[in-house]
Amino acid sequence: MYVATRANVRVTYMAAINLKNGTSLQSAFVVAFRGGCVMGFCLVSLALIVLTFIIMVYKRNIFYI
Repeated sequence: MYVATRANVRVTYMAAINLKNGTSLQSAFVVAFRGGCVMGFCLVSLALIVLTFIIMVYKRNIFYI
């Protein structure tokens, strides 16, 4: 959540600066895209770690159910 919040702050800042100067919002969109890429990468990484752990648990029969 910290990364997402920081990315949103940066996007808002870039959008405010660009609107104040009358320029396009392209730099704000680039920052938003990069922030989304980072969050997506983190989410997929965590999902793969959890999946690996689940596979290891069931393969070794650690918990005898």
